[in-house]
Amino acid sequence: SVPKMEIIQSKPMVSISVSHSFTRESSSEPFGSMIGRLMQEAQSKMLDRVVEHRCNACLGMSFDLTNESSGERGDEKEFVVTAQGTPCVVVPTTRARVVDVSAITELVCE
Repeated sequence: SVPKMEIIQSKPMVSISVSHSFTRESSSEPFGSMIGRLMQEAQSKMLDRVVEHRCNACLGMSFDLTNESSGERGDEKEFVVTAQGTPCVVVPTTRARVVDVSAITELVCE
């Protein structure tokens, strides 16, 4: 839940993955900043997906990080960041009541 907000619609959970492959010799960027950049990219893509679903919030967003090494001595690496969350439409609690009342009014007047 979101304080002082009410969820009026939720959609199925969404999952987004982004990755970066590199070799030890080709990368001078510290792992921490590389992972941070991947997390920001995943979050941005997640929020784009939320908007595509006509929602204004993503609840329960979480991130998972996996890394794999390959090559003869493990010199080839890949980081994968996966973001998951639930696209929702949220409104301030007082506005949610107005929405509910107007919907009931429309049904009664028809």
